[in-house]
Amino acid sequence: MKKPKNKKKFQKFDSKWFEEPKFKKVKVKYSYKNKKYKLWCGKTGKGRKKPLLVLHGGPGGSHSNLVSLQALGFEREVIFFDQLGCGHSDKPDNKSLWILDRYVDEVLEVVKHLHLDKYHLIGHSFGAMLATVFASKYSGGLMSLNLASPILNMPLYINGTMLKLRKALSPECIKIIDDFELRNIGSSKKYEEAVGEHIKRHICKLYPNLPKPLTRLKHLYYPQVHDEMIGQNCMSELNILGNLKETDVSPLIEEMKPPILFSCGDHECCPPKDVKTYYKAASNAELHIFKDCRHMTMLESPVEFLNVARNFMVKHEKTK
Repeated sequence: MKKPKNKKKFQKFDSKWFEEPKFKKVKVKYSYKNKKYKLWCGKTGKGRKKPLLVLHGGPGGSHSNLVSLQALGFEREVIFFDQLGCGHSDKPDNKSLWILDRYVDEVLEVVKHLHLDKYHLIGHSFGAMLATVFASKYSGGLMSLNLASPILNMPLYINGTMLKLRKALSPECIKIIDDFELRNIGSSKKYEEAVGEHIKRHICKLYPNLPKPLTRLKHLYYPQVHDEMIGQNCMSELNILGNLKETDVSPLIEEMKPPILFSCGDHECCPPKDVKTYYKAASNAELHIFKDCRHMTMLESPVEFLNVARNFMVKHEKTK
């Protein structure tokens, strides 16, 4: 099993990584089906190495939980952007917009607007699915692809992984979640407590003492995107009812041209077993498992996360 070389640039955690950077803000004009929107982009860092474009997860999240990547700005520009309906970007009331193919279209618009010639791409969670489709269609200029905690095959998740995640919770906990999400009954307080148990086990071990990036993410949240793509009020993601439920982009991995880094936590909702399946299908890939981590590896083990991401990019800049 290939792994990135252990070259440590970052030795200890710096709390500044979790603060919102002083971005150079860019508004990208984006048109879709004769409607015009604005996408928020934030640039930080500088240096001679090729820039990194960051695709956040959700769907319906924001750049916030990935801000630790700003630490890479000592040697390269790091570009964050909030997808349409997310964060600081426009939030139109139009459910037909929330589909994977359109999100791929807007990433291309950002790349063109920012004149990214040669660059690296990282996607986390849903952002990894988005990055996979984008890289399969528009690999020109893409030097490396970092897929962090990827769910690329939703049927595999629903019919396998999700069942195991549910078994890790008590029957009472699952009943509360299913009643609330599937039958629209029950107490919102008890539902939040039940989902909290799942979050602590598989999403973020720091819960309920959430770090600043996650509290800012909650503040920027727009529910319509997640409701349409995952399911209305399905915040646990232990029920998938939205338009992503039959999506499987994993076959694209086999023909992928850029080198790929797959990573995940060892106790998360995108488990090593699934990620290894994707890794084995790739012709030019590396794999890293973060020990004692859940889905938010960049918040739970930020020093390791940054070193692994940086080493992978530097390695593939040398080979170009």
